[in-house]
Amino acid sequence: MRSDFPVPPVFCITAEAYRYFTTKTGLTQLYRSIFDSGSAYTQNVTLQSSIITEKILAEKIPQEITDAICSAYGNLVGRGTLVAVRSSALAVSSLSKSSNKTS
Repeated sequence: MRSDFPVPPVFCITAEAYRYFTTKTGLTQLYRSIFDSGSAYTQNVTLQSSIITEKILAEKIPQEITDAICSAYGNLVGRGTLVAVRSSALAVSSLSKSSNKTS
């Protein structure tokens, strides 16, 4: 399906950048310790979610990611240019969930 709508320039922050962040900051180990606890995790979802959220917010984004984002943003827009930000879970944005499938 082709709509012929103009598509503005974009850049994406990928799941790989998130994995880099969690590995570099040690959050991957925290996730494993929580999720490997099995049923204890499911009984304390709210508490575990709070712990994870707190840890994510406390961590500094690695400079390599910050630099890449700032560079991509700088190449994309001029001073004062308005931008839109879209965030979604991987499952929401996956090709199999897209209404614009090519298969």
